[in-house]
Amino acid sequence: MKTIAILSHSTVAHELVLIQEWANTRGHGIKRYFREEEWNANDLLEADLIIMMGSPNSVATGYTHQSAAREIELLQQRLSREEAIFGICYGAQALAIALGGAVTRREHANTGYKHITLHDPGIDAGGWALWHEDMINPDSIKDHNQVEILATD
Repeated sequence: MKTIAILSHSTVAHELVLIQEWANTRGHGIKRYFREEEWNANDLLEADLIIMMGSPNSVATGYTHQSAAREIELLQQRLSREEAIFGICYGAQALAIALGGAVTRREHANTGYKHITLHDPGIDAGGWALWHEDMINPDSIKDHNQVEILATD
């Protein structure tokens, strides 16, 4: 059985239900770690896959939350091992920073149910529920050899 470590808030990340269903159908085990509780980076690094979920926190230039450095360091350690990571919303933004990319605050929040620009035909164009004040600058990571941009909003 493959193991998946999920780092999220205890009260944010309702999309976890879909990940749990996906993992169950494939026989994967999930271990949850919560930002509000003490967690050991080595425990997460032992998993076959780390999924970093969304957060109301920010990693955008000038808005970086004090807890972000620890999570970015975890992602950098994982990247140095060339092992699997999946970031959702804030998790993807933290991953972009870990790769040396840039995250900025939008002039206006991008909210609502919207269609996204696809870079992979296997993804449903939406509508996706979006609530993003921050954004990854795609040009800051597009040429990185460990990055595959699947969609943008």
